[in-house]
Amino acid sequence: MQDNGFYTVRFRFAKVRSAKYISHLDLSRLLARAIRRTDLPVWYTQGFNPHVYMGFSLPLPLGVESVCESVDLRFVEKIDENQALQTLNAVLPPDVQLLGAYRTFSEPEAICYSTYLFELDVADGAFAAQKLQQALEADRIPAEKKGKAGRRRVVRTVDLKPMIHSCKIEYTEASVRMEAVLNAGPSKNLNPVLLLDTLLKLAELHFEWRSVKRLNLLKADLTEYI
Repeated sequence: MQDNGFYTVRFRFAKVRSAKYISHLDLSRLLARAIRRTDLPVWYTQGFNPHVYMGFSLPLPLGVESVCESVDLRFVEKIDENQALQTLNAVLPPDVQLLGAYRTFSEPEAICYSTYLFELDVADGAFAAQKLQQALEADRIPAEKKGKAGRRRVVRTVDLKPMIHSCKIEYTEASVRMEAVLNAGPSKNLNPVLLLDTLLKLAELHFEWRSVKRLNLLKADLTEYI
């Protein structure tokens, strides 16, 4: 995409395994360091402290993996985006790798939903799945959410149920898999960690291991966001 003389390319990338513990700020620094190790003709911001321009579609909560993150980079001249992808992957760690490059793409405001995969290792998969299903089918899913009122920190109780578009639960003898489509984007955004913590609390469940992974970002019509 050409804009004001720049050539913008959107790169889709995965953030998995140990990289899920990297904050959004540290991820930005990691990508900037990787870019500086290449000879790609990226555009730097102007001013006293120039830095690589990067635009992220929807920052990922800490502790959550993803296979659908995206970052927009500006270039001062046309490039072969697939070659740029390979060049960057060569200097990026294995837990943060680019998956695709796009010249045409949607604006972040188009994001309405996100698909997440929740996985749990539990003592009794059937029992855990039943308890989670009961919590999801309740009239309300009340959660405590931290916020601010002026300079004061406050805790508000919010109902998460209206922000769940759909949810499907599967289980084995000792595990539960839950795939959910949740509100996401600049206007309404449900933190998947808050949802999982709330459901586990309401269901009074204990687990031995858990994982949360973002699978996809979706538009209002549930088509894939690129």
